[in-house]
Amino acid sequence: MMQNKVKWSQIALILLLIVPGGKYLSLPAALAQQVGKDSWIVIAVLLLLDAICLAMTIKAAVINKHNLSFNSVLTNTVGAVPSKVIYVIFFVLLQMRIITLMASVYKLFAATFTIRSSWVGFWLPISAFCLLVVAKGFKTIARLNQLLSVLVMFSLVSILIYPATQLDVRNLLPLPQSDFATILQGTFNSTFWFADYMFLFFVLDSICPSRHPYVSVMSGFGVGAVLTVLMNVLFIALYGPLAPYTDLAMSKVSQFALALNTNGRLDWLSLSVWTTSVFIKLALFTFSAYKCLQFLIGNKQLKFNYWIGAIVVVFSLTPLFLSSDKLLKYMLPYTVYPFCVVQYVLPLFLPLLVKIANNKHDKRIVEKLNLSEVAANE
Repeated sequence: MMQNKVKWSQIALILLLIVPGGKYLSLPAALAQQVGKDSWIVIAVLLLLDAICLAMTIKAAVINKHNLSFNSVLTNTVGAVPSKVIYVIFFVLLQMRIITLMASVYKLFAATFTIRSSWVGFWLPISAFCLLVVAKGFKTIARLNQLLSVLVMFSLVSILIYPATQLDVRNLLPLPQSDFATILQGTFNSTFWFADYMFLFFVLDSICPSRHPYVSVMSGFGVGAVLTVLMNVLFIALYGPLAPYTDLAMSKVSQFALALNTNGRLDWLSLSVWTTSVFIKLALFTFSAYKCLQFLIGNKQLKFNYWIGAIVVVFSLTPLFLSSDKLLKYMLPYTVYPFCVVQYVLPLFLPLLVKIANNKHDKRIVEKLNLSEVAANE
């Protein structure tokens, strides 16, 4: 079943893992190329914006008293056609996020584990995993995340704890290095990598009520956000002017632990466990893309539709013809504005949309009751 109830505590754990997951790979170097040593400021600003939008999304879920789906909320407020446009934007955004994440993991495996494989050989098991957990339902993703959360966090700490003792704070100075306009432009250009809370839109009708959802969810997000900023600070402090030319930040930072042993690279186990957080993130994006396509097609089946699932994963074969770097280079200049609408504008207005949709639902219930009473009196 695709409709599964999920707890706020599970959502908090998901955010704890996926917020840093993926942002420790290609993003730090890409930001360093744009704003130099001030890349951590860009990340902090975008995570603060994410926190505001996440809080508004939580509010929307809390006041959703009739447990209306995201599809119902949109179609009953902005209309059917604008809703379809929003789903298309979401679908393109999610597919681009899936492709870039998979490409980063592919590079990580090749660089760290010296595993060479064709893209198809790499794509098949990951796509099969994503489709399997999505077919089992969102609750399966949440439970899997629960099982792995302690191991992933332990692995992350084990990777970062020794490099943190080797950093040179002087590499972060002067602060800020770039002017305000450059930082602002870098922030806008990097919005694509953020807004990981998007999956909440697609489980809006499947969240169990809780007394303190803000505390648990914002705490999980907050810890993940702090770890993300600290990782980027660590990366810049360790590599300084070389940071823009040093791809795969997590792999490079973990190499500093090599000084602790003489038996080769032993960080592969911690990296392997940590990488599961990226796979969970891929499963969440696949789930969200599936829901988008399901809404676009108009499929109302409760059971998983493997044809729709196959269409969702086939787009991640794009690197066979166009690299993820070129894909972002060609598409982001044209898509960044519509992406910002669904990433940041929509969440800010979502509580209002949910309230309007629920009020309309109340009116329909009252109208049905009145009609029933009239029919009974006749």
